[in-house]
Amino acid sequence: MMLGLNPAFAGALAGVVLGLLSMAIVQNVAARMEEDAKSDRQRATARLLRNIAWLDVLIFAVAGYFIGPMILS
Repeated sequence: MMLGLNPAFAGALAGVVLGLLSMAIVQNVAARMEEDAKSDRQRATARLLRNIAWLDVLIFAVAGYFIGPMILS
């Protein structure tokens, strides 16, 4: 029996890939900000960006789950 890839799962998978790409970019920006940080507030902003980067993966996956069937059907 061959398992098909349903549109919702394909969208979620594409969302995870885009979320991981976005996460890598935001993590890179946060690392550069942390290197150049001169105050505690700038370091806190870099930490916040790192946390938001993890949320990107989740948000993109959920969005892909709902958008995937709209595009693929």
